[in-house]
Amino acid sequence: LAGIYYVQKKRDAAYSQMNEIARLYPKDTRALGELASWQVQNGQPEEAKKTYARLVARDSQDDRAYIAWGRLLELEGKKAEAQRQFEAAIK
Repeated sequence: LAGIYYVQKKRDAAYSQMNEIARLYPKDTRALGELASWQVQNGQPEEAKKTYARLVARDSQDDRAYIAWGRLLELEGKKAEAQRQFEAAIK
């Protein structure tokens, strides 16, 4: 349902659904990863960073989250912060 809302550009509803999925399934980080991706695509980098932080707090071994977070920081010109995320991905 979240994906349908997203495609229909009902972003608040889509984000709400993804957060609900994340709440209901705390060990599954895919919903948070998708939500962060949507936030980046929609020009919400600060929200995306918060979502990536939530994701890695749940699963500190999720290298995809660290890499995506690092790419976002790199695009913002925050090279040192990006480097820390990239290094976390390979630990």
